[in-house]
Amino acid sequence: MPIRRVYDPGEFADELAGNRAAGFNSYLPVRAKMHVTVPRPGMKIPVAGLDVNIVSSAGELTTNPVPGVRPAANPICANAKEREQDNTPNNYESIGMTIDFGKFRYLDLTDLTWNQEMQLVCPRNLLGTFQLYRTTRHGTDWAGSEALVHTVRPRVAVMNNNPTKGGTPGTFQIVKSSPGLEDFWQLHYSEFVAKDVQSPDNFIANFTKEDGGNHIKVTARSDGSFTVKNGRNGFTKEYRATGNATPSTR
Repeated sequence: MPIRRVYDPGEFADELAGNRAAGFNSYLPVRAKMHVTVPRPGMKIPVAGLDVNIVSSAGELTTNPVPGVRPAANPICANAKEREQDNTPNNYESIGMTIDFGKFRYLDLTDLTWNQEMQLVCPRNLLGTFQLYRTTRHGTDWAGSEALVHTVRPRVAVMNNNPTKGGTPGTFQIVKSSPGLEDFWQLHYSEFVAKDVQSPDNFIANFTKEDGGNHIKVTARSDGSFTVKNGRNGFTKEYRATGNATPSTR
């Protein structure tokens, strides 16, 4: 598949934890030959049939609501608490976005930090609510704040963890207690919590690191309905269209 345009957050920020620059340095010769755009919050990325809005990039956050969202004071923020930033500053540069396909709404903040997430929903919810949320930073304790997750009220969450990265007890507690959540899908079984805390087996794509990288596939429709399929066993669940993912009044 030809790659004609690249969006990235710009220059690499030196990591404070080990040598993580090698991956970016190997990308630089390719980047030099590409058409590269460093998006800014508030920018739209043109994709036919989709409404893709950038809410974070290169350490900057949007201060305006996503188009169509009606922000109001968010009572969840009253008890929200910030956390100390960890030593991986490149996560702070993450490109986060909302993706709308008709009435279907998807939130992907990639590796944004806990405190940055809070700024997107506190004191006002600038994002709205969503059918689908991909857990930020693999479901680690450095992101996925209760203020964010409980404000955006996903019907379904998908966690892109592995057995020993993400899937922490705090993530399970926050996601599973989110108002309106119907299901929590896991890319991998987590070694950090007991079996009775995990999602049912049909909602877990891989049980060990040797499972072959089974996927979780989401098929969305413009009426807001969608299906989620487990690549390991073909288990599929249908989520009918509802009116719960809408521009926010919170």
